[in-house]
Amino acid sequence: MSKGRIIFLSVFFIVVVALIVVFSTVFNLKSVRVEYISNAPILQENYTEQDIINAGEFPYGKNVLFLDVDEISTRIEQTIPYAKVQKIMRQFPNKMVVYVVERTPAFKVNVPGSVNEWVILDDSFKVLRVALDSELLETERNVPTLSFGEGLTDEQKLVVPADIVAGQTIAQSFVHSFIQTITKSVYATTFTYNFITNIEIKRENTDHIAELVFTVTDNEGIENREIRIAVHQMADFSVLTHNALNLYKLLINQGEDFEYIDSRMVNGEPTCVAFHGDTEITVQP
Repeated sequence: MSKGRIIFLSVFFIVVVALIVVFSTVFNLKSVRVEYISNAPILQENYTEQDIINAGEFPYGKNVLFLDVDEISTRIEQTIPYAKVQKIMRQFPNKMVVYVVERTPAFKVNVPGSVNEWVILDDSFKVLRVALDSELLETERNVPTLSFGEGLTDEQKLVVPADIVAGQTIAQSFVHSFIQTITKSVYATTFTYNFITNIEIKRENTDHIAELVFTVTDNEGIENREIRIAVHQMADFSVLTHNALNLYKLLINQGEDFEYIDSRMVNGEPTCVAFHGDTEITVQP
């Protein structure tokens, strides 16, 4: 058989296969199912599998090879903000599987002009829910409140639009960098995140880029202990937060009575000290 004939037959075969794939109903979407990659109590309690599938607006009867899975993922995440679509996989010949994880609320802020309406956000600043105080889920109620003190510019504060709705993402690089570091440090130190009731970001000292104050309530119900972190440069914030959370845990385990922890850089070195009033607490390692 000549080389030209082999090439012709190969091309002909490829074209025939392509036509079969395009026009055959074998590959037309018939069913979709949802799988949770990890524990998803909020999603499973408040939404059915069919709710998630409906949010994706899957075009049944269309060829699965040509469906835009990114577009489907976006629709699901906008309609059900607590759902994060990790991937959508085709199961040939005519099925699809949506793999979902649940977004975790990281903090809450007040809706502008309201004291009892809240915006719940994850650590990427995606709005998970907008809810009245009486409507908050237990998980949402237990996350820290984020507030802002003196010295920050309007650009540095987290500005929540009055018409904010669930599914939107608030762009704020200054605050975002702090929140991501805090959540990573909490995870790394196994600190109980729900103990932090408030995170205030301010800038009273112009030598700092910011000062952060965590208000903490421990498992003994002792309220208003504080962790104060003075940040000269962002590169220091992670180690200062890590050290402060570890010291807090150590003090609690030793039964020490203290009011606040001060964490800052002194002569280029991270320093973390606990106080009761003006008295420094000596910690046994």
